[in-house]
Amino acid sequence: MLFLSTTGITWSTCAGAQVSDIRAALNWERPQLDTAPAHEGHGGTAPAPELVNPTSIDYNSVIAAAGRAGISAPEELTLPTEPGGGIAVTEIDKPYRLTTNAATVDPTSTSVTSEIDYWRDYSVVAMLADWGIRMHMGCCSAGSISFFYWVSRWHC
Repeated sequence: MLFLSTTGITWSTCAGAQVSDIRAALNWERPQLDTAPAHEGHGGTAPAPELVNPTSIDYNSVIAAAGRAGISAPEELTLPTEPGGGIAVTEIDKPYRLTTNAATVDPTSTSVTSEIDYWRDYSVVAMLADWGIRMHMGCCSAGSISFFYWVSRWHC
């Protein structure tokens, strides 16, 4: 019960805000992927970038570029919301996955412009918090049987 309370406290209205403030002050938060548009030099005459049309994106090339940056399936793609922005490609949870790598891919050149490597970019506390939340949510599940199913079977 203590484990569930500890890993679930971040979702509570009052205490969750306190935990978030502490994590921010100590740099214990998850790293954030930079999807902002790349800025050219000042005073240039390059035309302003346009918001990319989702039907013109070569999604297979975007996924391949992210794969070369260490992103493995299953992944989630988030399209840019501002002109010149990149496509965020993020690993999503699957049974027994302990990491969440992410990359930003330029939709026109399909080059990786930013990346988050779990083992390199997460602090130890951010990893522990992430793993605790995954356990709380039943990440170590195969189908509909969660980690806590096995714990309750062993305990009872």
